Amino acid sequence: MLKLSKEQIEQKAALVQELTNAKATLETAVETYNDTINSAFRDLEEKVTEFNNVLETADAFIEGVVDEIRDHFKSMSPATREYIEGITYNVWLKAWEEMLDSPSLRDYTNYNAPEDVMMPDNEFDDFEGLPEEPE
Repeated sequence: MLKLSKEQIEQKAALVQELTNAKATLETAVETYNDTINSAFRDLEEKVTEFNNVLETADAFIEGVVDEIRDHFKSMSPATREYIEGITYNVWLKAWEEMLDSPSLRDYTNYNAPEDVMMPDNEFDDFEGLPEEPE
């Protein structure tokens, strides 16, 4: 073969046009995806901040209750404390103390920002420039 036939030249031109259209459609889809995912992530960050604020309030509440329970326990006579230590009051105090130390009541920050999808590098542009015959 010395050069592309007329049919091959037409077929190449048609493929170049199809690739151009497909690339434009893909670029639009990638842009839409990136915009959508980044918008959703901003919404997530806002909700996480709200959640963490409520967690902070809950943590402060629990700490206050634990302090009150401990203060009340310390104000008891030694005989009463000794009696109570083995029963429900002490179990109740320990349950509140454990919740105070619980990692579940710490900031929820275990998430990462999404990465944008990037258009792949391709040799599409080189395809269009392929010569139709030896130079």
